[in-house]
Amino acid sequence: MLYFIIAEILIFVFLGFKLTKKQITRNGWIGYRTASTLASDENWYKANSILGKGLLAGAGIQVLSLVLLNQYIESEIFQGVIAGGIPLLVIAITAIIYKPSKIEDPSL
Repeated sequence: MLYFIIAEILIFVFLGFKLTKKQITRNGWIGYRTASTLASDENWYKANSILGKGLLAGAGIQVLSLVLLNQYIESEIFQGVIAGGIPLLVIAITAIIYKPSKIEDPSL
């Protein structure tokens, strides 16, 4: 499981930088995907910039947790919180912070 957490940290750092620097365009696979973010580039980049920063912060928290709380590394509960809880927290915080811009309907 420790290898999974390390791989997750590396993926968070990679995607965090890409999303923060607005290098990932709208798509159905990677990023914060909601109806409003998929409807406009402005909303996509706004939400995913927040998510990217959250992923970087989450990766930092994971690294600090592994270093400072290394006596608990063998605990499955600890590993579950690090591998699952922190990513869920990042997504929840993004959902709370992100406020979509109004999208005008071109058919009106």
